Amino acid sequence: MKFFNDKQFDNKTLSIENCFIFDKTNLVFDNQIVLNNDESKTIFIFDFSKHSQFNLHVLLHKNSSFNFYYAAIKDSDFEKNIKIKIDHLEEHSTSHVEMFGLNNSQKNSMRFDMIASIFNKAIKCATRVEGKIVNLKEKCSSTVLPILNIEENDVKASHGAALGTIDQRMIYYLTSRGVEQEQAKKLVTASYFRKIVDLLTDEKIKKDVLKHLININ
Repeated sequence: MKFFNDKQFDNKTLSIENCFIFDKTNLVFDNQIVLNNDESKTIFIFDFSKHSQFNLHVLLHKNSSFNFYYAAIKDSDFEKNIKIKIDHLEEHSTSHVEMFGLNNSQKNSMRFDMIASIFNKAIKCATRVEGKIVNLKEKCSSTVLPILNIEENDVKASHGAALGTIDQRMIYYLTSRGVEQEQAKKLVTASYFRKIVDLLTDEKIKKDVLKHLININ
């Protein structure tokens, strides 16, 4: 597992590594990935940084495949803006985007933009884009915006978006069994990430991510 700051994270490292943890640094990125015929790529990003400005454009050619999983906590007064744009240029390409965020700040916004396009003649393609943000405080500003641009009929395309608040029933359940309230909130926070964390195959990386979640303020 490697820790990257905004100067170390670039298109070269993104093409080599497949899992990134950002801790107390800025996540600043604006670039593109091109997957040629039969190429595939899966990226995990766990973002605990103060400020995030992430813009990724993915171009998919024939039989290529791209999966993107992003999980973040907004715990500062700075913005977190994450935008991913995927273009299916040729047939039989697939993409899956899953983004999850916890907003713990009432200043500035947390925003997910996910745009998937399947162009004319790109038959038999499949795409799924979905995002969810849970607000941990009142008056948090959060936006989840999935967009599908479909020019071909013989494809599969779907999207999902959700905004919500922390489940107080889970907090009550834990505190009623002797867990202190702050620790209960941290445990519930970690549970929201489990869906993405459980997709990781490296047990050490799983432990690193969960350790960050438990130690978050």
